[in-house]
Amino acid sequence: MNVNTEPEKIEKEKIPFLHFPRLSLPKSQQQVLELTSKLLRAMLWGGNGKVKCRIIFKDADGLKKVDSLVGSFDTQIVKLKGGITLNMRNIEDVILLG
Repeated sequence: MNVNTEPEKIEKEKIPFLHFPRLSLPKSQQQVLELTSKLLRAMLWGGNGKVKCRIIFKDADGLKKVDSLVGSFDTQIVKLKGGITLNMRNIEDVILLG
């Protein structure tokens, strides 16, 4: 397990090859609302293809970060540009980069 507190930066194309825990710690309703709000802003601001976001997420080895555009999302899945998906339960934070 990675004990480094700085998330490892990866390319989005590597996400499908990562291993994710089957269960994750449940998020509070407030955490879910905050993530949803951040994802909505990232999707709307990134709609012109100019404003990327940084998504911090957890896989079996620890924290990772990826910079990408958010294409769409729902309560379970976040779809990045290029069709790469992340499960909402693994996402820790979303940061706008533009």
